[in-house]
Order: sequence, then C-alpha cells, then structure tokens
Amino acid sequence: MTWKTSTRLRTLLTLCMSCVAGPPAFAATEVTLKNEGPAPVQVSFDNGSPVTIARRGSLRVTLGDGLHVTQCRYDGYDGCNLANDFTTTADVPRMTLTLLPVYMLEHAVALVGQGTLSAETRPDGWSISTLDVAGAATECLAYDSGKLAAFSKRQVGRISLRDAKLATQNLCGSEHQVIGVTLNGAPAYFHPRFVAFKEKNGKPVLVRQ
Repeated sequence: MTWKTSTRLRTLLTLCMSCVAGPPAFAATEVTLKNEGPAPVQVSFDNGSPVTIARRGSLRVTLGDGLHVTQCRYDGYDGCNLANDFTTTADVPRMTLTLLPVYMLEHAVALVGQGTLSAETRPDGWSISTLDVAGAATECLAYDSGKLAAFSKRQVGRISLRDAKLATQNLCGSEHQVIGVTLNGAPAYFHPRFVAFKEKNGKPVLVRQ
C-alpha cells in the first residue's frame, strides 16, 4: 500500500501522541479521619455536606490530587486542629488525621476567667514586665539579650495564671497578643506559646491564635 506523504505524517504523529500520553490516570489519596475529641465532630471537604463522626469514631474518604478546602466543628469549641485547606498528591496514597477540638485564644482566656478552663505556664517559659519595648527589630531577637533583657524574666516550673487578661504587646515594632497576669504584685506578660490551657479534669486543650 502506498501512502501519500501528508496522510502518512498525520498517522505517525497520532501514533506517537498516543504512546506518550497513554491512558488517562486518576490519582487519589485515601484519608482516614479519627475523632479523638470529647464529643462528635462535623467535617466537610470542598464545601460538601458535613458528615458527623462520633466520639472515638473514624471516617474514611477518598480525595483526588489537589487543594482541598475543609470545615471542622465541635459544639462549644471554635473549630478543630484540621487545617482550613491541605493538598493531596499521588506521592501519598493514604494518610491518617487525628481530630481534636480547638479554642481561639480570646475564647480560651475568657473561659479561664469563668473557671471553665485553667491556665498555667509551661516549664522554662519567659515573661516580660511591660507591653512596649522600643528599638530596632534586631534588638528584640532574644529574651536574655538586647532590649528585652532588662524586662524579661525566666519562669521556672509551672505557675497557675489566675485573672488572666489578653493584651497587645509591641516589641521593637512587632505586635502580638499576650496573656497578662499579676505575679507577686507586678505585671507579667506571657506569649501564648509559654502557656498551657487545661480542662477541669486536667486534660490539655489546643488553643490557636
């Protein structure tokens, strides 16, 4: 059989493209969600209908490659430890996510005032005695040096924080929320990473800024 040049070229190109492309592939990740919180949790992906996972229960979902938007809610809390979005790839065919309830910092501090939660310092944390330290950013890099040294105190052990209040602290131009209390008659302000929050039964709770 004799082919015309144009027909033969088109046929060869079609065959080559088929070899390169191959059959369409669908990559998916199997995600197992485990509810380790004290109550049922509602979870949804990509603005879909929420699904309830019972306490100590689990749910298995299959997600395609790409970015996924999530929503996660426990009654009485401000959310859960599941990120607002995350990406699945073919490199990770399966994953397990443990769900726990989360309070926002402002809510947690308010609950400490109500007696619903307790707050205490973490071992080897730092407090600062003022809300405003002036200086260049490079002068506030460490608690024990630079501008902060004169106002900082290392707190050894665990200290119960009663009558805690939220405040805004400015350290060399950098503002962030801190937890303020009075210790031995003097003001002390703690960065949230130096404070642990607990339920009445002593179980730690997660707090997010």
